[in-house]
Amino acid sequence: MTAVATAPVRAYIFIAVLLVGAALGGVAAWRVQAWRLGEQIAKVEARELQAQSDHAKQLGALATTAREVAALVAKSTQLNAAAIAAVDKQLMGELYAEKQDADRMRNCIAAGTCGVRIITKQPLCPSSPGHGSGGIDASPGGVGDAAQSLDAVTGLRVLDLRSSIREDDRKLRYLQAFAQKCGGIADQNQQVDLRPR
Repeated sequence: MTAVATAPVRAYIFIAVLLVGAALGGVAAWRVQAWRLGEQIAKVEARELQAQSDHAKQLGALATTAREVAALVAKSTQLNAAAIAAVDKQLMGELYAEKQDADRMRNCIAAGTCGVRIITKQPLCPSSPGHGSGGIDASPGGVGDAAQSLDAVTGLRVLDLRSSIREDDRKLRYLQAFAQKCGGIADQNQQVDLRPR
């Protein structure tokens, strides 16, 4: 072979060596880049796992706090309901007893076995002949006091008025006690301490 003929072969070999070297360099660069990219992906995955772990811990803490607050609210609700029920039972019992007493008196007046008399501060004077039996009676009063007997219809009206006034008084006292208990509920809630921990 001549020098001229071997030159193209050498050129081809040189080009082939360059191509193989470039290919090996590209593969090596690709491999290095893959390692770097793998490290970056691993770091991102590690940060993501840490964030997920932190988030799960926060959710667990929030769930625990929510359960504690729910238990405290339930306890406060039970205490409040018990306080209001106690007031309700006491005052409704008093109202029921008052109604029974008024019904008993109403039946007594309707049957004519008792009557209603109004104590007055008028001086004692005999009943006038034109006014029937509704004169002033000095026997039940104190010193200088007298009592005016009322007929059955007027007596029932007075009794109804008395019952209505007493019932309204009981209702007002019930509402006042209810309002006081509701004001006391704030104190109970402070005792329960509804603040999350």
